Amino acid sequence: MNIQPYHIITRPQILALLRRITENRSLLTVKIEGFNDVYSSTVLAINTRKNLLAIDEPFPQAYEPISRNTTLHCYTRLDGISISFSCKVHTKSRANGSYCYELSIPDTINHHQRRRHYRVPLSWTNATLSFTLPDQSQHDAIVTDMSISGIGAALSAAKTVLLEKNIFLIKSILNIANNPPIDADLQVRSIRADTPDEPVYFGARFVNLETTQAQLLQQLVTQLDRESCQINAMTISR
Repeated sequence: MNIQPYHIITRPQILALLRRITENRSLLTVKIEGFNDVYSSTVLAINTRKNLLAIDEPFPQAYEPISRNTTLHCYTRLDGISISFSCKVHTKSRANGSYCYELSIPDTINHHQRRRHYRVPLSWTNATLSFTLPDQSQHDAIVTDMSISGIGAALSAAKTVLLEKNIFLIKSILNIANNPPIDADLQVRSIRADTPDEPVYFGARFVNLETTQAQLLQQLVTQLDRESCQINAMTISR
């Protein structure tokens, strides 16, 4: 599902989106105009009366000059949507031993949704799916990515004889490191095998979700997305 990027230019929409970013504690990827380094930060507060938004001190500490009127380019994701905007620094203040920056609220926010639900890559953590095939054999697959609507996974080619498109994987267990397991039913929607000896990759969507399960999955995907962004930001900054 591809949707072309569009620009949000009305103030009420801009403020509503910034509030959602703030409330969600979405991680910002920040670049300082004229420099190549990448930093991480979060929006701390929005002051509509002064037309300013405050962000936390970029991490790792920015040694490049950030002064009044320096332009910062900010990128984030919210509910699977890629968002970017640019702001000029208004003031820099110190509180509780660290700096925060007040930026002018942007006049335009770029909004780009690449697919219906954003898929979080999980190569950086231990994630598996335990499931039962129609012959009652039990298997574990490596989960490669995840969204609130389904997962991508890899399974040894030798174990995929009965793995077919549209079959149901009832009462599967999703295990993500440092998180409680989640029980869910899935339906296989795609299967890809590049060579006979390599793992088979398959995509499956969640089915028959109860409200509690859907909420747990939403929380888990949001958490994993934040952790993934933090790891990527730290890797880039090294």
